[in-house]
Amino acid sequence: MLLVIYGLTLNVGDKTRNYLKSKGFKVIKKAISEENDTVVKSYFVNRELSDKKIIEQCDFKYKTNYGYVGFNNSDIFNAIYGEENALLAMTCDNIDFFHHIKTGYGEAVPIIATYIDEKSQNEVLDMNPQISKEEREKRLATGKMAAKVILNNGSLFDDYLIYGGEDSAFNLDSIETQLDNILNKALEKQKQFLDKNYVQVPYQGNDDYTFLSYSHNDKKIAMELLAFLQFNGIRVWYDAGIPVGDNWMNVIADKIKNASSVILLSSSNSTTSVHVNAEINTALRFNKKIVKLNIDDSSFDPGIEMYFYGLNQVNYQTIDYSNKKTIINTLKNNK
Repeated sequence: MLLVIYGLTLNVGDKTRNYLKSKGFKVIKKAISEENDTVVKSYFVNRELSDKKIIEQCDFKYKTNYGYVGFNNSDIFNAIYGEENALLAMTCDNIDFFHHIKTGYGEAVPIIATYIDEKSQNEVLDMNPQISKEEREKRLATGKMAAKVILNNGSLFDDYLIYGGEDSAFNLDSIETQLDNILNKALEKQKQFLDKNYVQVPYQGNDDYTFLSYSHNDKKIAMELLAFLQFNGIRVWYDAGIPVGDNWMNVIADKIKNASSVILLSSSNSTTSVHVNAEINTALRFNKKIVKLNIDDSSFDPGIEMYFYGLNQVNYQTIDYSNKKTIINTLKNNK
């Protein structure tokens, strides 16, 4: 399971991370750079700072209230597909990531918003006397900003952690009870997602593999195809549904270059997709063997279609035993 929590800070974040660690969660480590004039310090998390160039090479990269942060798809794949449990803590400038993760895995990844009222925020800050007046003001302002983000983007959040209350002090027992309830609901959602969509994570080894090119609008069909191919021992690399930035396109080009073959899921969605057209042009440039599976009768531009004559093509509108056997045999012969 991947659990994304928005707005953890100081003792609140420390106790939340430690409790989830006790439940078997790993904390995803991010590449971080800080601006020289930041007054916000890290007291509970060891921020090993990276050069900003390292962050630029990450698949995900965002501005934060203290600098920049980056991490890669490989950091989240295994958790999303049930191979491990992981926590990703994000701050108030990372709202774009929530849109990305909702687009790709909205059913499976709970995004939790934390809310701390001003009285409780001051109580937490009082627990940390090393915090300067300037930093205290910055953290209180960030808390107000985070509350505004939650109010303006309510549909992105699946649940809430409430710290404090009208007359209550910071209470770890309350945090644990809330987290237990959230985890129980999240586990059930993930089970439903995996029962319906389970596929293995994209192949990462050194053996031959095939690259799957498809439109994200055909994701349901693509996942069904992936499950079938993987069940039959075909190693497949695919983009897992979240295209992010120029660097991600470089990763895709490299994966096509090193693939033994390319499966093209051809449809009215893919023929008009800029990304799919770029992938096919890259595959042709590297002289890759292409297996074309036709969901409908749509055609690519003539400049691409001229290369498809004589290719292995399967009509994927109705999959029967004969078609499945053809797909598997064609891929194995293309290695």
